[in-house]
Amino acid sequence: MQRWSTSLTLFNAQPGVTYQLKGGLPYGNFQVGNSDTLIFSIANLPETTSFTILATDTATGCFITLDSTFVVEVNDISAIAIANMHSTYIPAMLEVSAQSVGAETYEWLLDGVKFAATPESQIIIDSTGTHTLVLLVNSGPPDYCSDADTLYLTTTERIEVFLEIPSSFTPNADGINDYFEFFSEGIDSYSIWFKDPWGMLVYEYDQAAGKWDGLTQSGKEAPAGPYYYHLAARDYVGQLLERSGVVYLIRDLIELSPNPAKDKLVIKMNGRLPGERSVQIISANGVVVTDLILPDLNECQLDISRLKSGFYMLVINNWIESQRISFIKE
Repeated sequence: MQRWSTSLTLFNAQPGVTYQLKGGLPYGNFQVGNSDTLIFSIANLPETTSFTILATDTATGCFITLDSTFVVEVNDISAIAIANMHSTYIPAMLEVSAQSVGAETYEWLLDGVKFAATPESQIIIDSTGTHTLVLLVNSGPPDYCSDADTLYLTTTERIEVFLEIPSSFTPNADGINDYFEFFSEGIDSYSIWFKDPWGMLVYEYDQAAGKWDGLTQSGKEAPAGPYYYHLAARDYVGQLLERSGVVYLIRDLIELSPNPAKDKLVIKMNGRLPGERSVQIISANGVVVTDLILPDLNECQLDISRLKSGFYMLVINNWIESQRISFIKE
């Protein structure tokens, strides 16, 4: 709201007399007569006010209110700018509307450049950054009161949203595709959950974790198979994006080679059964013919040259779980 700033001039102010402007209550400081003129400034007047001048003889202390009464009329004028951008991405359409009181003329400026002189208008913003929108209003004659309102608007370049979600992963600690993790551009936040074929929640995470290692929420290995996922993401302007699908968790089996084998049997763990392992070789009639400990290596070699030809079962156990693989000794 514009508040009046003006002044009153007193001519022929007598020496030895002080003068004070009064508007209901004393207003302003005393001024001492100088045989010339005195100017009383009036600033930020909130409403129409009547003023008189109190004259006091400095020698006797006698005072009198001068006959003249001055009325300063204040008319409200306010500038209220309303701005609406359909999108913050450039080129951005900006619609403006002036919700002003007491205005006769309007002037819109964007970054210091005038673009309209009507209460409502629109303009295309084609550059990124923070922009200054100013509305100037004026009451017109006879007083030409003015007011202004300023808004700050931010525009950005459009970032295309891109999502690449894998169809499978193999959490076998071989350093290749060990995690479910998707690649994206233009995403500010997201959350994702996985359910098994029976609809039970297996795992969930957000951008703070960033990937699934194939373990359940309780820390156990999720079994191989299909899992249903649902991804809920938001881009940098808050728009919601959702994706659903199936990802296959693939667990590589322990490999034996060659099979059939003559003298040596190579065991490739493929990340399975981590840690120290016990290994038993059991004959076709159920007799344990070999019982030893294997180190925590991904690939080990067994000497089976002393075994008789025939069918055998290899049992590997890390005291958490075990795997059974059959082979033939030539």
